[in-house]
Amino acid sequence: MDPNKKLQVCKETRKIATDALAKALRKSLRKNRISEKEFRDLWLGELRKNPKIFPNGWYIPPPNGLIVLFATVKNPKRVLYPNMRLEETWPRDDVYLDKTDGILAFYGSPVDKESGIIGDTEVMIYLGNNKEVIKTLKTCIEINREIFEFVRVGEQFSDVTKFANKLITSRGFTNNILSTSDPQSVNIGHTIPATYEDWTSDERDMLKGGENEWGKVCQLISKKRIFVNEAEDFKIEAPMAFTIEPRLRLKNRPDLPSAWSHSIALFNRNGAKELLFGFEEIYIRSQKTMDY
Repeated sequence: MDPNKKLQVCKETRKIATDALAKALRKSLRKNRISEKEFRDLWLGELRKNPKIFPNGWYIPPPNGLIVLFATVKNPKRVLYPNMRLEETWPRDDVYLDKTDGILAFYGSPVDKESGIIGDTEVMIYLGNNKEVIKTLKTCIEINREIFEFVRVGEQFSDVTKFANKLITSRGFTNNILSTSDPQSVNIGHTIPATYEDWTSDERDMLKGGENEWGKVCQLISKKRIFVNEAEDFKIEAPMAFTIEPRLRLKNRPDLPSAWSHSIALFNRNGAKELLFGFEEIYIRSQKTMDY
């Protein structure tokens, strides 16, 4: 597959996830009451309407490779977790959306059937009017964009991470993430496998097994990632794609939630870069006053 075509597949796969999430959000906000599990099932149903992706996401656990969490400013505990694989963070049928002060956290991990390229998407939205929470979410987006402006072809991931960590600290935040797959535990993102190198013949055979070998496919994708951390000397190539996804927590403010705003940095074959965001409709439908 043409290298730039791989990046296009990544963009399209992520858009499938965000479009499906927007549809699930529209339906959910019209309901009198909806639980995390019910919302997750709505989102999953929308995703499964698209034949280009596998029925489940690659990041398993949680079930189906999806996370839907609801919290409030008064009780943000549901969105203060360090890792999504823990069962305590999986969507529940007894936690309901609060339409006046709700904090909603989403993660999806769709996989393109033909190429095995992923289109991870992760976002937090807020339905209330707490100015501190709104400012925290805005700052998270700003930090992601500043990290993206810094990155360039030839830059080592270690240097990118050091820049990001200094930026995060200077804005009064910490990176509240714990990765069980990354030996360094803390990172700001990871590569999108198959955007900068091809699958081997054995790996392609495994991907062809698809749903019948889904556990192995998920492990393959997970292990092929290179993490953006302070110890990684991998240099940014063109073409390639990698995620920018620090999970920010305001220092000395345990009462406020972490902030998520997942982006993907794309580098075309000629070195030109593009930032995938794509949450505009979701933000507009959730909280117009946030003015993203």
